[in-house]
Amino acid sequence: RYIIFMDTPRKKDIPIPLDILWVWCVHCLAPRVYIKDCLSAFGGVRMYFRSQQTYRQKSIEFGPAFSGEGFNIDDDDNNMKFSRFMPSIDLEAAMVRQKGFIERSSFLCSTPQSDTLLSLIEQYKAFLSLIKIRPGHALVPTVGIDLIWHAHMMVPEAYIKDTVAIMEYVVDHDDTVSEENLEVHRQATKEVWDSIYDFAYCMTG
Repeated sequence: RYIIFMDTPRKKDIPIPLDILWVWCVHCLAPRVYIKDCLSAFGGVRMYFRSQQTYRQKSIEFGPAFSGEGFNIDDDDNNMKFSRFMPSIDLEAAMVRQKGFIERSSFLCSTPQSDTLLSLIEQYKAFLSLIKIRPGHALVPTVGIDLIWHAHMMVPEAYIKDTVAIMEYVVDHDDTVSEENLEVHRQATKEVWDSIYDFAYCMTG
């Protein structure tokens, strides 16, 4: 469904069915891959970001089409045979990995406070600066920083522009690192962070 949806020309004001939106979000979390896949298929990067308010409005306006009921695909693979768009990563595995992140970050999403979000945005900016200062190091974000990072990647055109302006390249996001290696890199990131910044690297949030 996701592949066919991406490959089907449609009006900009038509919302993405939520199941397809989820797959698209996960694809965007591998920004370099998403960019490469879009450029290969379309010659440009496709962006489908909408605010929650817009989705609520469109769900009322479009009804079944919003839930996916109005976007049907045959059971066979005929629709995919001539598709220009073909993701080059295992999106099923990526979705499984993101399930764990959603569980870890749920405490931040349940009752977001403006001051907390502003603090996380500042930490995210500091994290990007750290990547620039320490190129080649395997730096690991906190859950809160990663949440803001995810939000940034959901707007691909802005993410490309912003990271290229700061880093001179598109910063990639790798969620395939094992938990064991993550912990080692997390400790190393905290040491580097504490040596540069005067505010905490909160490893649990």
